[in-house]
Amino acid sequence: MEQKVAIMKLKADLQCRKCYKKVKKVLCKYP
Repeated sequence: MEQKVAIMKLKADLQCRKCYKKVKKVLCKYP
């Protein structure tokens, strides 16, 4: 069970990083 939670957190973290990069790109366009 703990392993599943860790994998879920890892996947969520990866998605957050992708979203963060997208947001950063958008923010770079509008200084």
